[in-house]
Amino acid sequence: GTRIGEVRITGNPEALLRFALAGAIIALTTLALTVIATRILARRLQRDVIGPLEHVAEVAHAVRTERSFDRRVPVAGIAEIDRFGQDFNALLAELQGWHATMTRENAELAERVLLDPLTGLGNRAAFEAALPRAVTAAVTTSQSFAVLYCDVDRFKAINDAHGHEAGDAVLMAIAQRLRAVLRQDDQAFRLGGDEFVILLAPVGGDDVVGRIAARLGQAMTAPIMLPNGHAVATGLSIGVATYPDDGLSPEELLRRADRAMYDEKRARSHNITEDL
Repeated sequence: GTRIGEVRITGNPEALLRFALAGAIIALTTLALTVIATRILARRLQRDVIGPLEHVAEVAHAVRTERSFDRRVPVAGIAEIDRFGQDFNALLAELQGWHATMTRENAELAERVLLDPLTGLGNRAAFEAALPRAVTAAVTTSQSFAVLYCDVDRFKAINDAHGHEAGDAVLMAIAQRLRAVLRQDDQAFRLGGDEFVILLAPVGGDDVVGRIAARLGQAMTAPIMLPNGHAVATGLSIGVATYPDDGLSPEELLRRADRAMYDEKRARSHNITEDL
C-alpha cells in the first residue's frame, strides 16, 4: 500500500502515426514481395509445366485432325514431364509406323480393285472412272482424245478348240502387245471377256489415231504361242470414237466406239480364216 513511484503515459500522435505508417509500409512491402514471387512462380509454372503440356495437346490435336504422325513433343527440362513426353513420342512413332503400313496396304488394295487380275490392265471400274476424267480434262484444255473399243477376233473359237487356259494366254499376250504399242500417257483397260478399251491421250488429229490403230493391228499379226504348244493367229477389231467430234459425254463416246467396233468386225469377218 506504499507508493514507491509514478508512471505517467501521455499520448503522442506522431509516434502512433509513424508506427502505423511503418506497419503499412511493411505490409505493402510484404504484399509486393508476395505478388512478385507469385508472378515469378506462375511464369516458371507456365514455362516449365503448362507450356510443355500445351505442346503435348497441340501435337495430339495435329495427329488427330491432320494425321501428322511425324510430329514430336519437345524436351521440357523437367524429369517427370520429359518421361511423359518420351512415352508420348514413342507412342507417336508406333502410330506413324502403323499408319504408314495401313496407307500402303490400302493403296495396294485400291490398286488391285482397279486392276484386271489376269492381264494387269485397268478393269471396267478403272475405265469408268478414267473416261469422265478424260472428258473433263479435254473440256479444260480444249484438246481432243480418242476411245478405241477393241474385240479379239476368233477368241471364242480359240477357247472352244484349246480350252480356257489357252484363252487366258491369248488375253495376256494381247495385253502385253497393247503396252508395247501405246504411248506413255495412253491407257488400256480390259472390260471383261475379250473386250479391251483404250484411252488415247490428247491427239492432234485423226492421223495420230489412225497410226496408232494401224500399229495395234500390226502388233497382233504375230502368232500367239499357247501353253499346249500350238500357235494361233488372231487380231483386233477396233472401233474409234474421238472427242468432241463423235460425242461430248462418256456414254456417247463409248456407244459410238462400240458401234464402230462391231461395224469393223462385220467388215473383217469374211477376211478372217480359222486356222486352229
